[in-house]
Amino acid sequence: MAEVRVAPGEGERRAQRGYVRQYKSSAAAIYAALDRNDLLWVGLADRTAGIADDVVLGFADRVVGHQFKTSQFPETFTLRTLLMGKDGLLKPLVAAWQSLKSAHPNQTIEIHLVTNDIPSTNVKVGSNPADHSAAFLAEFEQHPRRTLDEWRATRWWNFMDELRQSSGLAEQDFEQFWLGFRLLHGSAADFVQLHRLTPEGARLSEEIAKLLPRLVADSRNKDRWSRAELLNALDWSDSFISRHPHLFPVGAHVQRNVETEKALLQAISKFVNGYIALVGQPGTGKSTLLQTSLATESNLRVIRYLAYVPGTGQGIGRGEADDFLDDIASQLKNTGLQGVRFRNNTRSERMEDFYALLGQAGNRYQQDQIRTLIVVDGLDHVPREENPQHSFLAELPLPASIPDGVLFVLGTQRLDLNDLKSSVRDQADADGRKVVVSLLKREAVHRMANCLNLVGRQS
Repeated sequence: MAEVRVAPGEGERRAQRGYVRQYKSSAAAIYAALDRNDLLWVGLADRTAGIADDVVLGFADRVVGHQFKTSQFPETFTLRTLLMGKDGLLKPLVAAWQSLKSAHPNQTIEIHLVTNDIPSTNVKVGSNPADHSAAFLAEFEQHPRRTLDEWRATRWWNFMDELRQSSGLAEQDFEQFWLGFRLLHGSAADFVQLHRLTPEGARLSEEIAKLLPRLVADSRNKDRWSRAELLNALDWSDSFISRHPHLFPVGAHVQRNVETEKALLQAISKFVNGYIALVGQPGTGKSTLLQTSLATESNLRVIRYLAYVPGTGQGIGRGEADDFLDDIASQLKNTGLQGVRFRNNTRSERMEDFYALLGQAGNRYQQDQIRTLIVVDGLDHVPREENPQHSFLAELPLPASIPDGVLFVLGTQRLDLNDLKSSVRDQADADGRKVVVSLLKREAVHRMANCLNLVGRQS
């Protein structure tokens, strides 16, 4: 037989093509985990992961190591050869599992073997003619949590026992390994499709793919990168973290304005969407009431945006549309809604994300009767003190575009503000929707004076 010669450099080109596929798949998995907000860290060429070091994903409850074995032109494989043949991967994958288990003793360890090859339907792995690799994997994928005792009751037990003996593990350890083992094959090796990335997600994952080889070659010789370190290397902000804090400070002397609180809660209960407003003069307790009276209930999600917080500087972006859109989106995502993309670069992208999240909040209300309350406080401070380049007041959605189940509560001294759309102002000013802060009762004023040690003092 004539010797097949490989042209000089072809081996290197094949290796590089493999690395490109590996980095693209790794990036897709990383992006999906970022977008779910459950990724804690990423391992790259992680020395504790054995051959499952192509990418290791760290989550709160588990660690997932990946070994990619892909080719330009997929072929068929048999499980016996792939896992237990001369160059079988079972023992190295078991060693990877043991190493990760030792490094992370309190977490579940998963090992994912990824190949774009296709399981054979010709070679038996069981006792029946139809017991081929494809049939076994179909059953394995249908019952990924099946215990060894449960496998023992199936026609596949002989093959499973062969795998166990080849692994070198005791039954209990092999069961733990097998419960965390996944063999992703054929089209499942396309991680963009497997993780259901949107076109925007796929585009952003390409940025991660370009970064990964640089991190592997980083002079600091790191095995793992925290979520924050990864995002910093990408020069991305974390879309699940708000730019500004939105907690209004409430002093111990503060007294409840029961009458106004009751009127506000009645308005919130009465109207299913659009705008309501809490209006009052400076110092009447609008912001305090909005902070303390809207306790989150099981069927209510409260989102807050404060244009003004005492003790913080003005002109730091709280009046800007970009800051508003990012901070509202981050909080909506933290209630379980899914944005269009993890990272927004432009105002148009932020607006797209914002309206998509509002739409999902509306769908959640239709399906589960969970309401979303978006409290926007300190509107009057925006034109007076913030002087934004592009005011968020101009980006508050038209009432007709707000779905049922989403209600905006505006806290302000007045509603006749520049940049506030007339339809927003008119609806918030309507009967029943506008709540004016009433004066505190005499008893409440007296209690406040006692708290401040003002009773009996002479001027």
